[in-house]
Amino acid sequence: MRTLFASLIALLIAAGPAAPNYDAGKKFLNRADYSDAAISFSAAAARGDARAQYELAKLYDAGRGVAKDHARALSLYRRATLGLIPAARNGHADAQFILSRLYQQGLGVTRDPARALRLLKAAADQGHPDALYELAIYNEWGVGMPRSEETARRLYREAADKGSVKARMMLAARHMTGTGERQDDSAAIEFLEW
Repeated sequence: MRTLFASLIALLIAAGPAAPNYDAGKKFLNRADYSDAAISFSAAAARGDARAQYELAKLYDAGRGVAKDHARALSLYRRATLGLIPAARNGHADAQFILSRLYQQGLGVTRDPARALRLLKAAADQGHPDALYELAIYNEWGVGMPRSEETARRLYREAADKGSVKARMMLAARHMTGTGERQDDSAAIEFLEW
């Protein structure tokens, strides 16, 4: 089975520009088509795309679309880290966000929450929707910083405005329960409609 999978990846890489790539992998992933996502991410990862290495590592970690293999996942997380560090230093928001997660969880690197927070803030400062959402959670719960409901509220809204589905869901829940927002069912419904 591995030989067949490796042969398929080699053929896809040889196919050139039409070969699956990171963007195709994300589309498959968003549709929960994990097998095709793994094929696309594998092809892109083999070409050195650190974002694809990270996404493929997550698939191996969870056993989605591929056999669960924590050793392979760890190897991919490490490769992704090496590729992402230069991009993060150059201000690439996606790289900063992904690295923040790797450092927060200690995946392929030594766990470093302070570095993770710096990278997360850098990505959020550039308007990265997922970074804004996670930074809102940090502010709401006082993770690595003093609690600030006002900052959390602003960041959730900014993330939602930039397309974060998680932020929209969070704002809907906050309006439904009156937690951190005024209780307002119609506002909650607005956040659920997009």
